[in-house]
Amino acid sequence: MRALEILLESDSDIKMASQKMRMPLISMTFLLILGIVIVSIYFIYDGVAAYLGGSTNYTYQIMEGTLGFITSTYMMTHFMKRLGIRHRPTSPNIVTVIECRKCGFKQIRKFMKGDYILKSVENCQKCNEPMLITGIYSEEVKAN
Repeated sequence: MRALEILLESDSDIKMASQKMRMPLISMTFLLILGIVIVSIYFIYDGVAAYLGGSTNYTYQIMEGTLGFITSTYMMTHFMKRLGIRHRPTSPNIVTVIECRKCGFKQIRKFMKGDYILKSVENCQKCNEPMLITGIYSEEVKAN
């Protein structure tokens, strides 16, 4: 371990080496979870086949398969949280573009229910003429 520290001189080298060492661990964990899912599906299949065949030992197989499937689902969600893989639904930022036809004054505001293109809205701040909605679009929400 000491020799590894001597070879790695900068912080970026250390970070890169730790990521390379972490990849096999991630792969092995994923393979373990996948193996549990496959065995669970087999137990459920075997239990249903035993039930349809008239055997009385089907309950334990179905129960083992179900518990294995639940356990693997829990492990996968926990594994994904630790890696930072989360589905974070975000609402899009929808904006409305309003322009004055006379003086060309342009205003961007948040979309309001009932907005549509070429709708006449409030009066212009510069020339006091009615303004029209000329565009409605969504902006990209930047992830933190």
